[in-house]
Amino acid sequence: MKRERACGDGIMNKILLSFDIRKDWLLTGEGEMLKPNFKVDEIEIPTKEELKQVLVKGYWVPLIPTEALANSLAEYIGPGVRRTDCQNIISPVPGAEFAITISGDSMEPKFHDGMVVFLKKINDAAFIPWGNTLVLDTENGAFIKDVFPVKDNESLIEARSLNTIYPPLIIPKSSIYGMYRVLNATKFFTTM
Repeated sequence: MKRERACGDGIMNKILLSFDIRKDWLLTGEGEMLKPNFKVDEIEIPTKEELKQVLVKGYWVPLIPTEALANSLAEYIGPGVRRTDCQNIISPVPGAEFAITISGDSMEPKFHDGMVVFLKKINDAAFIPWGNTLVLDTENGAFIKDVFPVKDNESLIEARSLNTIYPPLIIPKSSIYGMYRVLNATKFFTTM
């Protein structure tokens, strides 16, 4: 890999651990990218260009502590909250505002317990991307679901789990503080 600026061993090792890739591939672009026994279907694999951008720009985002998810995300990441209260991790994609750890199996097989999702707040007043996976910040806490309109009632949202053992939830829009697009998800991340 051509280096646009120097990269220390510490940063290189964090990237290698975050993405479970081979060092020779990262440095030269030659050989197999992934380490043996790596399950490709579990995470979205970053491209070589995305990894290069992480090295050059460093997309660091706060990882919201699990205990914050019982409260409103808007309160936790809003004005007055110290970024130093959060662990910082590298986002594999640009544009993420923060990250949270998934708890539970309601969104399996796509999102697993313990995975970290990287999020960006959307302007739900402009439009809601129906059929997409969003993190909904509600008065009952934050959760990840696929969202759909409720027929004949614009004041409600249907939130569906991928795991069919969980029934859909009907949520009043008035109880939603914010909606966040899932930009990426990973089982591996690098801290700072």
